[in-house]
Amino acid sequence: MFFHHKDNPEKQSSNPDDPANKTNSNPTPPPINIVVNTGEKAAPKKESGFSIALKIVSAVVVLALLGTSIYAIYGAIHEQIYSKNNDDSYILLTDSDFSKSQLAYSQFGTKDTSLSNKNKIRDYALIGTKLLVSESKITPSLLSKSNAYLIAGSNYTDISLWQLSSNTSYSALTTDFANDIYTIDLSLCPEGDYLIYPFSSTSKSNGIADTYPYSIYSSETIKETIYSLPNKDGQRKRITLRNNSASPYTVISVVSCGTTLPDNYYDAVLYNSQYHLNEDNTFTVDGISASDKLESLTGTATSIMESGRFKIKAVDSLLSASNISSTAAIALDSSLTDSYCSVFVQGSFTTIGLTGKTLEETSQLGGYDLYPEIRELTGYIDKAGQAYASVTGNDIIPAVTSHVGKESFLLASATNTSEKIVEVLNRF
Repeated sequence: MFFHHKDNPEKQSSNPDDPANKTNSNPTPPPINIVVNTGEKAAPKKESGFSIALKIVSAVVVLALLGTSIYAIYGAIHEQIYSKNNDDSYILLTDSDFSKSQLAYSQFGTKDTSLSNKNKIRDYALIGTKLLVSESKITPSLLSKSNAYLIAGSNYTDISLWQLSSNTSYSALTTDFANDIYTIDLSLCPEGDYLIYPFSSTSKSNGIADTYPYSIYSSETIKETIYSLPNKDGQRKRITLRNNSASPYTVISVVSCGTTLPDNYYDAVLYNSQYHLNEDNTFTVDGISASDKLESLTGTATSIMESGRFKIKAVDSLLSASNISSTAAIALDSSLTDSYCSVFVQGSFTTIGLTGKTLEETSQLGGYDLYPEIRELTGYIDKAGQAYASVTGNDIIPAVTSHVGKESFLLASATNTSEKIVEVLNRF
């Protein structure tokens, strides 16, 4: 009986050529797929209606934002050019827009378009509320009726204001070179806007068509604001002079500002004189006022203010006075017998006995105001703070570049001090 074992391997042939004994040493490689591009594009996917609508909405939003940005930029530029609040913008007349202001300016000087006084003011100053302008550099020696053509230009004898609200020449507000008055007192202007223009007293103007207003020749924007002293009712005016390259003319605007002044602004600053002239034309110099003298000065200021009209501040020195914003400056000197004002405005004060006193021609400031109390607070036009050699008091304040100065007085104060101060202030 024979048994078969299933786990016994079968015998292999010993013949090497037997196919059953050969191994597969080189297996067959995997198949390679070859794609042939025939140039035909696959059909694009079809966008849904929602996707198209989303793109349209996005485009509209972008265009809206772009439009808003352009409008904002235009508005900013337009506002900068024409806004009343921008000093560099076109000067708009009171209660007028750009078109109305431009129309008002365009009516001047149409008779002969070859003539113009634009950019012809080469020097100007505000001395208190008094305006001084000239086509030449202003010096004391210039102020002569024989120099009218140097101040106002050829063929002209004086300078005046044109009131735009009434559209007429304001004949009450002119210089009077023949009588040594070279300034225009802006405190006398009724409310309104004004242009400055030269005229001839020997020929009658035909009106606005042959009136050629001035502008100041300056690369810088000019905006100067001053305040008038109160009238008998206590009312003051705010006066603003403006000039810039965007506008054809210099414009003066006058508005009522009631009975009060800004907190840091005064009608007058009051102090004791520090420079006392000797017989040999040298000065004896005092220091600042001692506390007892300042207290007495403050009492004088207080007694004047009790009338309710004037706002006055007492200080201890000329230097302190220079730092106070005020229309006038008044120094008191009990050793004087005469009272003084600046040579630039003396024609306006001869009726109350004030006069100018000047440095000798041998001085580097010959012809300018002698007393430091006058010269240094009149300001730019009087070479204040310029430190000229051998000119007493010309180095006590920094060099003054502002064209706005105080109307300055040196009063003999041995008697009736308060009355003399009020008399001067009432002349404004």
